[in-house]
Amino acid sequence: LEGCIGLQQLELVFARVPPPVAATGLEELRLTNGRFAAPLGAVREFSCLRVLHVQLIGARRHAAQVFLEIFARCHQLEEVNLHQAVNLTNSLLCALLEHLPQLRRFAASRLCS
Repeated sequence: LEGCIGLQQLELVFARVPPPVAATGLEELRLTNGRFAAPLGAVREFSCLRVLHVQLIGARRHAAQVFLEIFARCHQLEEVNLHQAVNLTNSLLCALLEHLPQLRRFAASRLCS
């Protein structure tokens, strides 16, 4: 996928590869992963990203820090769905309010312990 520099929408289901960093104009990213989740560090490079859906099925949730970095750099996000991807914390909610003024739709869940 690294050669797909014009890619605007990408959906990866059970793929163990990260999204292509060369697709700098990526606007919509949907990732559904199983037991082994692909690293999300590259997502913060997509400054044009408007839609981000990350779902983990039967895998350990991602660390909140990954999403804090994404929110700090992807200011155009309008729709974010992190249900089953991360434990929703107060710091994540604060980051949403601080960095994503154009957010229209949001979904996530908090784990009960």
